[in-house]
Amino acid sequence: MAKVEIYQGEGKVLPFRIKNKLTGRWLNLTGATFLLWVKRSPADTSPTFSKVDADFNKDAAASGFVTVFLTAYDTFRPPWIYKAELRVTKVGDPVPIEKLAFDLEIVKAISPNDWVVSPTGIASLEAFGSPTIIL
Repeated sequence: MAKVEIYQGEGKVLPFRIKNKLTGRWLNLTGATFLLWVKRSPADTSPTFSKVDADFNKDAAASGFVTVFLTAYDTFRPPWIYKAELRVTKVGDPVPIEKLAFDLEIVKAISPNDWVVSPTGIASLEAFGSPTIIL
């Protein structure tokens, strides 16, 4: 299963390109509707957050390519490996695309509070007028 890593609170574009397994050609997704559900567990009945059809950029849908933007609000969740489902519905296809599942890992954000500074040497206060940390 595919996995996408995103930092906690990071805004990020998720690209999707969908191919027909039988022919190997990109699907024409013109007129398709999209729904992205992100859940803590596959058994959850409601998503932690979701993206509806209007949130997707479908400018290149004819070549099977769509994107969706996850905002900082969407991804500001506890670090975890969430289960994401992209549901694609296209009218008129003999076999509808039901869902594509992947892991969406939200990794703890890195902030200055997470850094550790270890001075390796301090110059003399007398020589410089103020302490200087040499890293």
